Amino acid sequence: MSVLTLNGRPRAGLVYKWTEAVSLYGSYTQSLKPTSTIAPLSSGVVIDSGVLPEQATSWELGTKLDLPGSMTGSLAFFNIDKKNVLVSQYNDVTRQTDWRTSGRASARGRRCASRSAGSRRCTGRPARSSCRC
Repeated sequence: MSVLTLNGRPRAGLVYKWTEAVSLYGSYTQSLKPTSTIAPLSSGVVIDSGVLPEQATSWELGTKLDLPGSMTGSLAFFNIDKKNVLVSQYNDVTRQTDWRTSGRASARGRRCASRSAGSRRCTGRPARSSCRC
């Protein structure tokens, strides 16, 4: 298990080799990203330090299969929650781009990838790809 604290925010990861061919893993991260800028954005606006920083929490759980010379594959489930994400929106009245932070943004889902010897790699979400993971 690996645990790291970066800028007071925890990050942890664990890999468990269940068998020679199968590994299980998990990770957890909290992050903080300043939204202020020193140089102007493309619209000429400078975001000052009065804008709250972006904060995120994420986790991922998955398994990997590695059968040398035969097949490799992975399946993972993840969740990402963010708040204070910097977003832009065009203002029709002023004809300028307004910048603000959004309340919350999140993403969650699953990802699979597989490859057998001599074939191309197949990745994506099972419902939207030709993967049969």
